Amino acid sequence: MEKNYYTILQVDQNASRAVIQGAYRALMKDAQYHPDLGGSPAAAQAIIEAYSVLSNPDTRREYDGLLSFSPVIDVEYPETRYILICPSCRNRNLLRDERKIKQAKCGACGHLLLPGSSRRKQHQDDERAFRLGIYLFDKRLYQRALKEFEDAARIKPRHATYRYWLGRCHFQRGTYKDSRAAFGMAARLQPEQFHFQFWLGQSQYALKAYSRAAAGFAAAAKLRPDHTPTLLKLSSCYFHTRAYKRATESLEAAISQEPDRAQPNLWLGISYLAANNPKAARAAFRRAEQLDPGDPTVKKYLKLSQTH
Repeated sequence: MEKNYYTILQVDQNASRAVIQGAYRALMKDAQYHPDLGGSPAAAQAIIEAYSVLSNPDTRREYDGLLSFSPVIDVEYPETRYILICPSCRNRNLLRDERKIKQAKCGACGHLLLPGSSRRKQHQDDERAFRLGIYLFDKRLYQRALKEFEDAARIKPRHATYRYWLGRCHFQRGTYKDSRAAFGMAARLQPEQFHFQFWLGQSQYALKAYSRAAAGFAAAAKLRPDHTPTLLKLSSCYFHTRAYKRATESLEAAISQEPDRAQPNLWLGISYLAANNPKAARAAFRRAEQLDPGDPTVKKYLKLSQTH
């Protein structure tokens, strides 16, 4: 008795070699039958065996001849699987029962993974595009993710989250002007969202528009005054615009949040030097040296401050 290799690969007996190759890859990777992705070793072995026979013209011809007079048995392997990204917390959920997909909720936050049947079809379409965009973004397929987010934003042009993710895609692709426009729209729609303001600052910074970047980071800092990366970026913007007093204020706020980091103290010393305050600069460089005694840059600036 022979195993039904066509059934195992879920293809027709007249399938071309390209179709067989595609089915094999889809089962092992996308459907996660590979053991490294959580699949059953027995099912993976059956798929590999079926592919090795059907992908070779000679062995396939011989196998097809056996099928004409031999009974076949099917191999039991895992049920169909579905991976859904939660639109709220982006947690990945693995579902096995197709009948329960519409009622499925996120295992992390409890959010409904698919829109309810009472919602409008248009609403379903934009949420579906958004979830697919998030999945593609996680896979670093930014161009494809961008298209999905554009589709979602086309249906709901004033949806701030869709605009934000459009901006993230553009930023990853290096199209900073487009990312600035998307983040700017998101920040205008929901100015109380920290990430919208922070990434607006990031896109302005990438374009070397430091004064405008400072405005974005300052708005983000008001929303999360304890976020050290925002304070450091804000200080860098002030330094570039020669607002050294403001740069030192932001750096001191960052140091108060993370006093054990040498780099903010180094930057603080450099800002004090630029502001022509060598005494305060020496104190900052000494703190940096205590935190990182082997840093040659700290030693260089400490020596420089002592000559003033």
